[in-house]
This record gives sequence, structure tokens and C-alpha cells, in this order.
Amino acid sequence: MSLRGLGGDWRVGSLIGEGGQGSVFRLDPVNRETAGDGSTMTAPEALAIKWYHERSANRHQREAIARLIARGTPGSMFLWPLALVEHSGVDGFGYVMPLRADEHRPIGELLLGRVEASPRLALTLCIGLAHAFLLLHVEGLCYRDISFGNVFFDPATGTPMICDNDNVGVDGDSFSAVLGTRKFMAPEVIRGEAMPSAQSDLHSLAVLLFYVLARHHPLIGRLESRWRGKTGEEEMLGTHPLFIFDPSDDRNRPDEATQPAPIARWARLPRSLKVLFEQSFTTGLHDPSRRVRESVWRATLTQLLDSLHRCGWCGEENLTEGGASTRCVACRRHLDPPVRLRSERCTLTLNDGTVLTAHHVHHNYDLATGIGRVVHDETRNRWGLRNLSAGAWRLERVGRAPIIVQPGQAASLLRDAELIIDRTRFVFEASR
Repeated sequence: MSLRGLGGDWRVGSLIGEGGQGSVFRLDPVNRETAGDGSTMTAPEALAIKWYHERSANRHQREAIARLIARGTPGSMFLWPLALVEHSGVDGFGYVMPLRADEHRPIGELLLGRVEASPRLALTLCIGLAHAFLLLHVEGLCYRDISFGNVFFDPATGTPMICDNDNVGVDGDSFSAVLGTRKFMAPEVIRGEAMPSAQSDLHSLAVLLFYVLARHHPLIGRLESRWRGKTGEEEMLGTHPLFIFDPSDDRNRPDEATQPAPIARWARLPRSLKVLFEQSFTTGLHDPSRRVRESVWRATLTQLLDSLHRCGWCGEENLTEGGASTRCVACRRHLDPPVRLRSERCTLTLNDGTVLTAHHVHHNYDLATGIGRVVHDETRNRWGLRNLSAGAWRLERVGRAPIIVQPGQAASLLRDAELIIDRTRFVFEASR
């Protein structure tokens, strides 16, 4: 088939997967279109096509896909529809989207332990999810069906990839082909009192974040033994939802014998994160306006990412509040006093290999662009911050001449020294 604007001709390849709405096939390039100057047009290396089953190929779905294509993707983490496709002599339609990269794994593999997830990876994934849904909601859209099946991630970087975006709609639009996946649906949607919206997305997002960080559903505790089947699930998730760690009601606490894992993981979470989960699954269960916003999740999770403190004895990453000294969760030894890099807008706890990102300099939530990296000079037993950027830094100390740190060079981590990077001033802090 020829897809004008997407680089020429493409051939339908192997079946990737099937769902309730349609089937997804791989598209492989046959040739490349050329631009007016004779150069090859930029196009994805591989695409995919979703072809709708007859029962799903209705006018409402077609119009919804057309609107999404016209709007364009909110961000690179969405496998967004690129073009509508119809075929001569064949009823129905489909749409083309980028093909998910092989390295992206289903988020369910992380929860099942098939992909190892460090605290850094888990936090980075959660930040990416909060950021993605913030971008979506800012444009007046809602996702409607956040679930395990729709979220993938890169296990090397923690970057999320969100699929099945054909059910995305305008927030407040009454028509929706789907209501969601039950374990992620907001209580009011399960009860039939509301349609999916940006507010119900916030509940689904909180459930997904809880799954990543606690590896358990926030509303399924010991009361599960009382409620069985579809009716019981409606009671637990919709009619009478109760947070498993509700601070004022312990009836649904996880069972210590059969559900010990969420108890242990909850105990390790910093208080700032527990507060947000408590808000999400207490007042937020019953009042959608009280749910935690994506921007709040993103800010809190980023602060915790910057506060990770690696144990000098066993190498375990520890979640802390601001890098505060505590016992290692793995070996139970006391953590060494942290060294921090502080600016007016953030505080970064420094460990061997810690990366100073564009976010720390520009406060733009760009966690992928490295500006500097903590390095160790074993010969002199000195720690430094290597300049990974294209510009020079300025290192200042009272009573000393300033030092210019060129790209590739390292600035020594000297207590009370000030480092100026692109007009942002950082101070090194170390316990005396």
C-alpha cells in the first residue's frame, strides 16, 4: 500500500496481536519516497496497522481516529495514529501508527519480576507516566483505558511507551467505545455514574503507579476473601472501595500470611509518596476533584529520584527523603552522610555515576539529556562531576580564582564550592 507522506510503499507483514476491536499487523517498507531535491524522505523504519473488526468499524470510531490524526501526538511516548487506511473492495478501515520497538517490554513483566527494576528505574518509569498523561490532559484529552495491556517500557532507561491510543477522546465527550479495564476504572465509572474522563484517568494513573511501586492493587486486601466473582469485584473497586493502607480504617489491610509483599514495600516508601497515595485512595476515591494531579506526582517522584542514596557497603539504592541518612534496606548498615548538589530549585544526592540532567539545570523534566556525571579518581581518591555538555562551566570558591571547566573535564566535588552551569548556580554540600 502507498502511504503518501510516510515514505512511499509499505507491505503488510506478520500479525502482531489481536484484541476486541481489531488486529494489528506489521508494515514493512518496500521503497522510500524521495523529496523534491532527490533526497530520501524521513520516515519510520517500521510501522504497524490496526485493522478494525466489522463490529468496531463504525462511523464514531472513524471520526475519532481522524480527529486524533489531525491533532497530532502529545508526545514521543505515545504510539499515535498517523494515517487512516481503507482498502478497495474491502469493508472497514484501519489506521497506521509507529511500530513499538522490540526492546520495549509490557509493564506486567516488571510486576511479575521478569524484568529487574531498580528503584531508579521504577521512579523514572512513574515520572514518565505522570508526564505523559499531563501532556495528554493539557490538550483537553483523556485516555479512558489505562491498563497493563496498554503500557510498555524500555528496561534500560525506564521510558514508557503508551499504545492503543485510538480510544483517546476529548475530555467531556459523552461517546466512548470503551469504559476501561475494571481494575483500573474509577469507582464512579464502575458504578455507572460517570463516563471515562481526565478525572477518572487520574484514578487509573494512581493505580498504575501503586502497582509499579508496591506491586499490588491498592484496593485488594484481606476483604478479597469475602467478595468473590464479578459482584465481589464491583464491591471492592466500585461500590465500597477501601484503600489497603487507609490510615483510619484497617479492615482491608493486606493479609500478612498471603499478601506480605505489599506490606514490606509500603514500609519502604518515603512519607511524601505515602501521603499522595493516601489522598488518591481515600478522599480521591469518593471526590474526583480531590485526586492527585499528574504534575504533583511528577514533582514528588522527581524529588525522590534525586534523593536516591546508594549504600557504600552493598550498592543497594535506597529511597530517602532528601538523601537523609538511614539504614540500608538490604544490608541494614547505616548509610554514609550524603554529598549533595543544591540549586534554588532542586537538591541532587550524589552517588558514583549519578547524572546531572537538563532538568536539574533548566527545570524542564528532561531526564534523558545528561549534563554532567559523578566520577571517581581512584589514584587521588577524589570525586568529581564531569562536564558532559557542549558548554563550559564555572567553578567558584571563596578566596580562590574561578576555574573554567571545559566539556570533557571534571570539576572536583569540594565542600561549599559553587558551580555555575548556564546561569544556574549549584552549591556542593557535604557533612562535616
